[in-house]
Amino acid sequence: MSKSKIIEIFNVAPSSQVELPSETSLPLTFFDILWLRLPPVQRIFFYEFPHQTSFFFKTLLPKLKKSLSIALSHFYPLLGHLIWPHDSHKPIIKFIKGNTLSLTVAESHADFNHFSGKNLSEATQIHDFLPNLNISHDQASILALQVTIFPNYGFSIGITSHHAVLDGKTSTSFIKSWAYLCRKLENEVSELVSPLCLPHEFCPFYDRKVIKDPNELEAKYLSDWLKQGGTNNRSLMVWDLEVPEDSFRGLFQLSRLDIEKLKEFVVSKQKGTRTENKNLHLSTFVVSIAYALVCRMKAEKIENKNVVMGLNIDCRNRLEPTTPATYFGNCIGARLAIVKTSELFGENGLIVAVEMLSEALETIKDGVLNGAENWSSLLLEGLAMADVKMIGAAGSPKFEVYSTDFGCGKPKKVEMVSIDRTGAFCLSDSRNGDGVEIGFVSNKKAMEAFASLFVKGFPAATMVVCGGAVVIHNLMTSLRIERGHIGEWDRWPNESVFVGTWFDKGIQVEMKGQTEGKPPPKRIIIEELPLETSLPLTFLDILWLRLPPVQRIFFYEFPHQTSLFYNTLLPKLKKSLSIALSYFYPLLGHLTWPNDSHKPIIKFIKGNPLSLTIAESDADFNHLSESLKMKKIIKDPNELEAKYLSDWLKQGGTNNRSLMVWDLQVPEDSFRGLFQLSRSNIEKLKEFVVSKQKGTRNENKNLHLSTFVVSIAYAWVCRVKTEEIENKNAMMVLNIDCRNRLDQPIPATYFGNCIGGKLAIVKTNELLGEDGLIVAVEVLSEALETLKDGVLNGAENWSSWLLDGLTIADVKTTGAAGSPKFEVYSTDFGCGKPKKVEMVSIDRTGAYCVSDSSNGDGVEIGFVSTKKAMEAFASLFVKGIGS
Repeated sequence: MSKSKIIEIFNVAPSSQVELPSETSLPLTFFDILWLRLPPVQRIFFYEFPHQTSFFFKTLLPKLKKSLSIALSHFYPLLGHLIWPHDSHKPIIKFIKGNTLSLTVAESHADFNHFSGKNLSEATQIHDFLPNLNISHDQASILALQVTIFPNYGFSIGITSHHAVLDGKTSTSFIKSWAYLCRKLENEVSELVSPLCLPHEFCPFYDRKVIKDPNELEAKYLSDWLKQGGTNNRSLMVWDLEVPEDSFRGLFQLSRLDIEKLKEFVVSKQKGTRTENKNLHLSTFVVSIAYALVCRMKAEKIENKNVVMGLNIDCRNRLEPTTPATYFGNCIGARLAIVKTSELFGENGLIVAVEMLSEALETIKDGVLNGAENWSSLLLEGLAMADVKMIGAAGSPKFEVYSTDFGCGKPKKVEMVSIDRTGAFCLSDSRNGDGVEIGFVSNKKAMEAFASLFVKGFPAATMVVCGGAVVIHNLMTSLRIERGHIGEWDRWPNESVFVGTWFDKGIQVEMKGQTEGKPPPKRIIIEELPLETSLPLTFLDILWLRLPPVQRIFFYEFPHQTSLFYNTLLPKLKKSLSIALSYFYPLLGHLTWPNDSHKPIIKFIKGNPLSLTIAESDADFNHLSESLKMKKIIKDPNELEAKYLSDWLKQGGTNNRSLMVWDLQVPEDSFRGLFQLSRSNIEKLKEFVVSKQKGTRNENKNLHLSTFVVSIAYAWVCRVKTEEIENKNAMMVLNIDCRNRLDQPIPATYFGNCIGGKLAIVKTNELLGEDGLIVAVEVLSEALETLKDGVLNGAENWSSWLLDGLTIADVKTTGAAGSPKFEVYSTDFGCGKPKKVEMVSIDRTGAYCVSDSSNGDGVEIGFVSTKKAMEAFASLFVKGIGS
């Protein structure tokens, strides 16, 4: 066991800003009584938090306590006790004003990454991160919480709840309410002027009268419990179920594509059989449980038994009358699926499992309480039957436990700990948002066998979507750009599947390559479009006329054979691309500069196709992955178009109308890196800047302490130090989206360039000092302050900066591409979010790329430099945050 040290135990009272009754009680319903003596439900949420314990105590802990206090004012029965008064025929929840909740804060030096990772672990190792309920024969506490800090790595929140008071939906609602309130609290913890309100979907509903009991199930369940362990046994002691020796816990993921494949397999195998017309419930829940059940029976080698799969059914919307979704308490029914284990061992084991689960769920049509008179008998007797293997299914993907964010990002892992005593599966959503996670506990040998069977059920080879070649540039097609137009495509590297995009910076045209030595890719033609049309470039487009194309790659996990990709995802990609192009049809055109036009145009002719190349690669995927078209609304009172055209025409000759883009080379010894700043890191940087600015002559400066500014400032300072850029001017170019900043704001979906620029200039020596971060934030803020004078103020100089800035000897020019607001990691083609997104073209421009992060916590910053500088940057980047 991983022993932790208790630092402090807080008794958290409900917020005084909400008036609570002096004393009240809630009676248990038959739904609650069913679970009266079952062991508490225990769950742990693991969060990354790479800081010292002292920092946790100063920053996050006060918010956790404050928000918990507010949450408890809404969920005040959790502060009470479960009791069974002598004058009551059944137990009740008793709340008295002054009740508090126990919040334990502990510290552990155990391996955080081990417990929050995907590896198998001894089942009891994490028990130390959980609190216990105070339970006696006469009364029981309802909820206890424990926060365990793993210094410099993370923290966990352990929840232990009484099963007779809370079902999974209610306990999850409470945790999410607490997290919601914690996120909403201001940075400085202080008394709020008005109490924070919970969204409607979190507000608990307490009226027990909505639960009707025409079949007197309450009396039946009470009678069964009173007979347990004696005559008229009114004890509230819960069952002391032991965790079997040699128990290991594991968490396994089925992606959406895995689940779709299982569904297709079941349907295909059922065709032409006597059960073809059976009504199958091919939900994600059923297919996932069926597959896990078959793998588990085989791994545990359970032969010649009946296996009983207990399915929990949320009765809230199935009762008559229906019960509100936020009903507080248990409202769970059951359906049992029974089958011989030998039937699950055969070739059609998965089909059998799906059919028997479907048959059980079909009976809900007869009423969700049909058969409820037997639930308590099945619960009490089922565990003791020698020839029966009872397995339950706890949790639900619909709870979305991985969305429980206390302000420091989503959980790295969520464990349902108590399944090690009950033997149940636990189902939840997944940490990466793709599919479901299935957890259970068994002996080590069985768990290892299960892990092998679980994977072997799918093709073992890993197919790569957006997979790659050894050098990431070779993933991208080379453009053959001929004088006067963008022409055909050049070559593809061998064997790579690619869903990345090219965007010509001048016209935002999406382009794909053609495979060398292979048949031409299929063309996608859009119908019902204009026969011929064109879009003129604006000055905002012309500014970028000859800059190299912007290149981006989206990496997605897809652990299947190429043939499955062709049969499942590719048809959808092609169909959806075809539909998308019908809206974005200018992307099918060409950039041309007609002889009779004073500027380039985008020319579209009906019949223009878009080339989509499919390739395959054997490169190391894990290595590479660790519309409105309204040009007339762009006003140009300062004749910027003429200025920019004139500057480009003078480049490379007289009246040079070439559309050839600059051939910027990637410097030798270039390495790319992607670095993350979590929300907590960013908040710490902001606090540092504010604290350092106090009491100085710059105290009253208007700082732009946005996530973007602080992140860029920090990366800028680290980079200047590691690249050892001394005695120069450092110029940071900030791209500004002009859409909502022009005198006549234009729609957010405007098609084309609408980016302006602001320059922040400072001596590199000023960034190298102790206050380098403060200086960087101040100069960036000063540059952004000029937006008040108009976003186009100084725009007459933009083309000069662009053309001259890269060649000035004593100036180090750096740009900032991308934006966290683009939310590139939400780009889901139906197989989950990207594992990684790379802005490839920054290796030619030297810019930073800023985006949202793969795990949803903070931002990612990418750039390219020499290997020595990148290694120094990585070290400084981490040390700077830690200090």
